[in-house]
Amino acid sequence: MYATSPATKAPGWQDVSGPLSGADTNALAYDGATLWAASAEGLFRTTLPSMAWTLASGAPVDIAAAAAVRGSRLYVGAPRGLFFTDVATADTWLAVLGPSSVQALFVDPSTSALYAGATGIVYQVDASNVATPVGQGLPPVPVTALALESSRLFAGTNGRGVYALDLPATLPDGGAPWADAGVADAALPLDGAASTDADACGCPGTRLRSGCSCQVGASSIPGPSAFALSLLLLASRRRRRQRVGS
Repeated sequence: MYATSPATKAPGWQDVSGPLSGADTNALAYDGATLWAASAEGLFRTTLPSMAWTLASGAPVDIAAAAAVRGSRLYVGAPRGLFFTDVATADTWLAVLGPSSVQALFVDPSTSALYAGATGIVYQVDASNVATPVGQGLPPVPVTALALESSRLFAGTNGRGVYALDLPATLPDGGAPWADAGVADAALPLDGAASTDADACGCPGTRLRSGCSCQVGASSIPGPSAFALSLLLLASRRRRRQRVGS
């Protein structure tokens, strides 16, 4: 783990890892007094500017994948679920979700809504710590990142691209479907052949593949393979023009 001064950028980045040296640090959260680090070695805490890291006593996680602060509470996502504690004491931990593996957390700064990404599902956690699924139709893979732009929630997934959901989604059954945000599999062959194999092109649900474009009705979202194919065709046309000119 490294730290720098955003104002001066000097003396540059400094290693402040301490006991976290060599460990995967998955997320950071700051409550105004304590900096929390979710890592593969567990949950660590320090005060600023001392950077003297200590393992958070009593935390019910051996591996911490995500961390977020909402109000006076710290939330930690882990392979065993989602847990929270009071940041002032951090001595009593309660479970919100389990045994779902939670790898992403996001707090909406305008509404204080907490979103938690698990495998194939995103939850909204209310002020009473009741978790409710939001949206439908995510692929059955871990949600590894969450972000919000205005009223649109984005979910990054492990190997299946990015999905978007317009809020507010109907609760408690999720209601609205997640939509593919246009990130497809770039490793596909450039055969340009039409296929009904939706998954092969990173197209969720019943979308069709045509030259590796994800099609919904009359609209389509070009995938990387279609873009690469366009570049090959353009290069071929340029070569033909050059031969004709010579």
